[in-house]
Amino acid sequence: MRTEILEPILPGDYPDPSILRVGSEYYLTFSSLQYRPCLTLLHSSDLTHWDFVTHCFNDFDHDIWAPDLVEVKGRFYIYFYAEQENWVTWADHIEGPWSQPLPLDIPDYIDPGHVVDDQGQRYLFLGRGMRVKLSDDGLQRISEPEMVFPVYQIDSREDIEGDFMEGPKLCRRGGWFYYTFATGGTAGPATGHRVVSARSRSLEGPWEFSPYDPVLQCRSRSEPWHCKGHGTLIDDPEGNAYLVYHAYRKDRQLWGRQILIERVSFDENDWFYVDSAHPITTAALPQTIQFDFSNGIPWTLRSFRNHDLTRFEAASNTLRMQGRGWTLGESEPLLMTVNEDDFQIDVHVKLQGEVSAGLCCFYNPEHCAGILADAQGVSIIRHNRVLARHEGTGEQLWLRMELKQLYLRFYVSQDGRQYQKINNVIDISGYNHNNYDGFLSVKPGFSVIGKGQAELSDLTYRSKARRKQK
Repeated sequence: MRTEILEPILPGDYPDPSILRVGSEYYLTFSSLQYRPCLTLLHSSDLTHWDFVTHCFNDFDHDIWAPDLVEVKGRFYIYFYAEQENWVTWADHIEGPWSQPLPLDIPDYIDPGHVVDDQGQRYLFLGRGMRVKLSDDGLQRISEPEMVFPVYQIDSREDIEGDFMEGPKLCRRGGWFYYTFATGGTAGPATGHRVVSARSRSLEGPWEFSPYDPVLQCRSRSEPWHCKGHGTLIDDPEGNAYLVYHAYRKDRQLWGRQILIERVSFDENDWFYVDSAHPITTAALPQTIQFDFSNGIPWTLRSFRNHDLTRFEAASNTLRMQGRGWTLGESEPLLMTVNEDDFQIDVHVKLQGEVSAGLCCFYNPEHCAGILADAQGVSIIRHNRVLARHEGTGEQLWLRMELKQLYLRFYVSQDGRQYQKINNVIDISGYNHNNYDGFLSVKPGFSVIGKGQAELSDLTYRSKARRKQK
């Protein structure tokens, strides 16, 4: 393991992370929510540089929450919660193929966390301190849910979103089972969400809460990262321990929950604590992405709700995309995950049929903004409604969307060199969960609306301050 780890280890919206070490390699997944394809798997050898492994499946009928990625006897499993049910998918190789999700008949309880006891019995721990036994193959529930973990009490003088015990993660280390979970609410007050830890010699208890609880918490609104929670304890091959978790960047909740990491140490009584004497390094670099579609749609682009592959025709630097719906909110746009307050996206648009196409920043179907070109002109969209209309642009043109300090600006060009600003500027700073629910994030991307298709080419993304990933 290298001595320097950069954080966020994954900048942008990667909520509810689940991380697994196999030998010297790390694998990670996160909540898909309403984005498709589902259950993206990433790989790293150093907890800093991450590359794409696979999407477990292309589409799923429900939002996917709080996955737990585990390996048992050489087979990989992901347990997750969706639509009042807990599910499992599995594969003999991390690259797949992954099975179709199987319901486990465990309604009502969220956030499954898998663990195996000393006798080889498999369990899922769930929100609110609940637990069920699993069959030997991990694909069936074989007991009724039972409460086996004590309620953690938060001092009533603290400001929290809610007293919600969620995200249980369990691991075995040095003769102890360590149980970490989140509570205090995922969003809301900056200091509410937190990581709490307990331990026991046996999964039957008794459980003892850590003297360092909460082991991780934003203590003040002045801190750079708010709502720290959903932590997983993990080690490297040398035995160094870390806590991987998510958090919102201060005053930038719109970019979603980003994955961070803290070094932890163990005291003389085997309780772990965040090692503030050895902080993680932060770094940021500009980034330019010229999208290449030679091998299909890059993994960094995902659709909102429905990823219909028959809708796309990809070749080199060009993506042909069929229209969907009649508004930006209905269009199931193709979106990317970002973490920047300053970026620029350019695209060359050719229209075929009764369509409009362009660029957007999308939170949800009701709260989105962008620029859409049609054969007669361009429309500026705010809150999924036309804010302004500008006539006379033709069936092909270049569009530019620029974000500076959360002000969204739009430009058009007839030649891709000289751009004219359209002076309808939109403030997107309020596009976040605390205002509009959903635990989503703002994602820039591409949209095609109506009957027909658009050819999008020379798609380029430029940022001014982001650490480059593999």
